[in-house]
Amino acid sequence: MQESKFDYQLTVDNAYLTNIEIQAAKLRAEAFAVQMTALSNLVSKMYHGIVNWVSQKVERSRILNELYAMDDRTLADIGITRGDIEDVVNGKMVRTSLDPVAANIEFLKHSTFAKTETTVSTDTKIAA
Repeated sequence: MQESKFDYQLTVDNAYLTNIEIQAAKLRAEAFAVQMTALSNLVSKMYHGIVNWVSQKVERSRILNELYAMDDRTLADIGITRGDIEDVVNGKMVRTSLDPVAANIEFLKHSTFAKTETTVSTDTKIAA
């Protein structure tokens, strides 16, 4: 048999290899911990999202049931009709606030329309 020109001698330091294996195991454990933390955060966000969604559905259902249980006169008192209930609950109908009655009377006292067409008296009694 012919001898090779290159003979390599490899000496292995077992303590050095053991130290490298320990460091590699630590790095794998840290990477696994990071991944598990990210996964637990994702699961937590999903859980809270589902809980919020369910609670909003329950609250929406409660409000709908309460409004549908009212008679038409009560609904008119709060400024909506039976057909407006879904839009009000879904936030598609925005209610504008009206001026108080006293402000309307003051407006009519000073407007030209009130002076030419009708007279507004402050002592007029209004039946309730």
